[in-house]
Amino acid sequence: MKNAFFFIVLMVLFVGCQNSEDPIPEDVSETIISPTHTAIFEVEGMMCQKGCGAAIRKGLYETGGVSEVEVVFNEENPVSEIKVYFDINKTTTEKMIAAIGSLAEMRYSARLKKVTETKIVSAE
Repeated sequence: MKNAFFFIVLMVLFVGCQNSEDPIPEDVSETIISPTHTAIFEVEGMMCQKGCGAAIRKGLYETGGVSEVEVVFNEENPVSEIKVYFDINKTTTEKMIAAIGSLAEMRYSARLKKVTETKIVSAE
């Protein structure tokens, strides 16, 4: 019984942490998004940076207004931090929270920590 439980936990970790080669959906990667704001979220439920981070990045890019996602994962802390650069005219923090919450059979939960206006200047 103990071995079966260990095997199941090991398989969940293995499947949940698979590396995704292309975290940005093809239809989104061709769209240039100029970020107007930066949001920082606290995310619970992440088990690894590669698989979980890639899944969350992909879900956020699919909201249609995200230009960049930075994931800070700490194995010792159950809450990870995600920084999202986005265009406030194309998506909202509420949509991003819903997108994160709907991923991986609702494994993740997100809480908005901070939103700031971005001062990124284009080099054109």
